[in-house]
Amino acid sequence: MATQASGTVKEIQDEQVWGALYAGFVPRIHRHGTREAAAGFARLGLGPGLEEVASVAVRVRALTGWRLEAVDGMIGDRDFFALLGERRFPVAQEMRGPDEIEFARLPDRFHDIFGHTPLLVDPTYRDFLDGLAAAAGRNLDCPAALRSLARIYWYVIECGLALEGGERRAFGAAILTSSAECDRACAPDADVAPLELEAICAREYDSFGLQPKYFLLGSFADLEGITRELHNRQWGRA
Repeated sequence: MATQASGTVKEIQDEQVWGALYAGFVPRIHRHGTREAAAGFARLGLGPGLEEVASVAVRVRALTGWRLEAVDGMIGDRDFFALLGERRFPVAQEMRGPDEIEFARLPDRFHDIFGHTPLLVDPTYRDFLDGLAAAAGRNLDCPAALRSLARIYWYVIECGLALEGGERRAFGAAILTSSAECDRACAPDADVAPLELEAICAREYDSFGLQPKYFLLGSFADLEGITRELHNRQWGRA
């Protein structure tokens, strides 16, 4: 009985946290998200009730051909890129706690579903993920290349910004699913530089805290150029 009661308490907590996160996410994606992020969110029909990974996976598969892969916690770069190479996107099953409404140190179910799956609906975003996975597949024996690709993923997919109508907008999942990260990234005095592969490959990152610096695309469509660079780049063999 104790285990059942504990499970019920956790389910109630998860529902409450999800509802609070959803209430903040909806105005945020419309005010600060790119049109591609907002369009994907609308097409998936994500709602205020706690979503199961399997249920969202059905919608994602129908719209994109990609699968969602439920995972426990963070996975290593090799396993992560291997999943992307099979067009399977990893989604955490756990939910963050009520003390992490503004910022979660680790990816959780809300982050992965609301931050990533709406963008998966966009073909330019999917092509970029394909390009990352292909580059990783060609460089599995090169730790330096895999480190660079992980940094590209972080600064583009997790913390990416793009100009839209002359305004800085977010498509990075870490920004869209965190009020604290969004406030920092979209602040007028944020430290923002043009998004260039050389710059982000050379820059380390800390996924456990708010970012000190962000990188900006001239437009969301510029992801196409980055994808071509991934294909043509000669990766260091160190």
